[in-house]
Amino acid sequence: MYARVINGFRKTDHCLLRQEQRGIPDSLLSLIFSSVSIKAQKRLYLIVKNPFLNKLDYEGCIPFAQNDNAGLVIRMSKKCITTCYFCEDPDYLYKTHPEFDFFHL
Repeated sequence: MYARVINGFRKTDHCLLRQEQRGIPDSLLSLIFSSVSIKAQKRLYLIVKNPFLNKLDYEGCIPFAQNDNAGLVIRMSKKCITTCYFCEDPDYLYKTHPEFDFFHL
């Protein structure tokens, strides 16, 4: 079972479903959100690349672990997490979603 709220951020139903399907544990999201301070913004992509993930005290498996450009993408709207997924090359988001703000870790 996944928590509906993590570190003060509410997850949408879509996020909960996809998080479970993609096997992204709450423990990883909690480590990420406790490591940064994010102000509520309209639309934000939080891109957590593997060098940052490798520094966290996380015991689980990280896909594409050998690729420094890969990482976890978390899409947010204000204080709500709308989806999250591992991506081999998240830089495509700059071209496909220029209307979003980006926060890199």
